Parts: sequence; structure tokens; C-alpha cells
Amino acid sequence: MANQSLDQNLRYVQVEANTAYIDSRVYCQEVIEVHHGDWLQNVLRKHQTVIEQYFGTLRFENGAVLSKNGVLNNTEVYALLTEPQVNFALALSRNTSKTMQRKAELITDHKSRPTTIAKAQSMISA
Repeated sequence: MANQSLDQNLRYVQVEANTAYIDSRVYCQEVIEVHHGDWLQNVLRKHQTVIEQYFGTLRFENGAVLSKNGVLNNTEVYALLTEPQVNFALALSRNTSKTMQRKAELITDHKSRPTTIAKAQSMISA
């Protein structure tokens, strides 16, 4: 997957073909601070039908997992979540003071995204 780094101000969100995504691994590690594999199974897969019914098909990807020695071990399934999907996931997660701060930062990333895309498009067409 091609990840465009359009603006250093976007902390969690990546933009691809004018669509903003957050990698579920980043969401778990940096926003809600839970183990990704457990969250994927116990939250995302558990609520997949509802998420897809209201917010569109989940986009699952396979990524390489490196050991501590830098050796490729397995592949890991993760999801690229759209803004509505991640907002629903945010509603399902617990609200610790640290998590609430991270949720606010993530929402700010999504809010900043249209400006970031417009800046990138103007740079390309210039």
C-alpha cells in the first residue's frame, strides 16, 4: 500500500487516493493502548457486521512482522479504518484520561485532512 506522507501535522491518519485511513495497529498501540491481536478479534471482528452495515466494508491487509532481531516471521492481519469506522471504534473503547487525549488528537487529524489533501494537490499541479 502506498502511504502518502503529505503533512507532518497528521499524527495518526494516512492518506491514500484522497481517502484517510488509520492503521488498526497504530490505533491500538498509540491511541487506545491495547494489544492489537486481541482488539482485532474481540472488538473489530465481533462488531464487523454492524461496522460494515453502517460504515462500509472493512479493508483488511496483511503486513510483515519482524522479530526483535529484524527477521521476518509471519504476516499480521490489520485493518485500514476510514473516519466513520474509527469513530465507531472510538465509541467502543474505554475512556482513560490518556486515551481521551489521544482520541482528541485523532479527531483533529481527521479534521485537518481536507486541508492537507488540498495542499498536496496544489503542490502536484504547480
